[in-house]
Amino acid sequence: MTYLENYYPTNNDRVRENLGDVLDQMASILERIINLGANVREWVLQREEVDGPLIPFTLATLSDVLSKADSIRLLIYEGSGESAKIILRSLYDLAMQFEWAYQMGSDDGFSAYFINSWLKELKSLERFDQTTKLGAQLKNESMEGDTLRTSAMDLIPTDELETRRNELDQKLANDTNSAIAEQLVSNKYQHWYQINGGPSSMRELSRRLKHLGTYEFLYRYYSDSVHASNSSWNILKTQSGIAFKPERRPENISQVFFVSCTMVMQVLGQISSRLLDQHQSVHLSYEYIAHIRSHMYRLRDVSLSYHVQ
Repeated sequence: MTYLENYYPTNNDRVRENLGDVLDQMASILERIINLGANVREWVLQREEVDGPLIPFTLATLSDVLSKADSIRLLIYEGSGESAKIILRSLYDLAMQFEWAYQMGSDDGFSAYFINSWLKELKSLERFDQTTKLGAQLKNESMEGDTLRTSAMDLIPTDELETRRNELDQKLANDTNSAIAEQLVSNKYQHWYQINGGPSSMRELSRRLKHLGTYEFLYRYYSDSVHASNSSWNILKTQSGIAFKPERRPENISQVFFVSCTMVMQVLGQISSRLLDQHQSVHLSYEYIAHIRSHMYRLRDVSLSYHVQ
């Protein structure tokens, strides 16, 4: 029997050898945008005079945006465009929710985002807790005979579940926008943005925000990667037989880079228009125009290719 030693890094190293300079530039520009976002977050944190859920919502979602963008940056650096698409799809979802909440312009949207996340976590905790009816049902029925099931239910102590559940119940009790909680629960909404006659799906949300084209040609297209329905793309027929693409594949990486940069900058722009002072807004615009924009468009048009061995 023949064993393939050191096969895994062979094609992956070749991607970095051939495309490393461009990948480095892309990662560097995205890192600059992330650092700019971190500055914006600090500026928002200083706005103590703003009451209500606007500041907590902005800080929480911006932190998530920057975290996802940084993960994409790391994957771009390694030339792994296929995996980066999965995170970019999540970033798109978050950016659309952020824009909708800001467009609503009221505390209802900001509160609904948090309340919905608490309600969903409470439901998850109920599923994990074997002392609840739902938890016991899942353990005794749904997981019976499942050889791949994790032992997560057994690893989380019941007292920890109870503590977290009490914390969430207290948050819901202290939230002043009880009408939003009632609306979410009574209508069994899947998404927080359905409140007050809002859209019922990401597609409809994208349409109302005038991003339907991006939804159709990025979000929906990337679903193949998210739902693992494109494995056939990993193999190619060549004159000598079958060849395998590198595990870190740079296809679509220019698009992933450009859209990621654009989405983060759009979120920062929305924050700027609402929460930053004139000096901070001017600094944000200057950094983008002087150090980011031209590189974004230049690297967007770079054609990346590699040879399959």
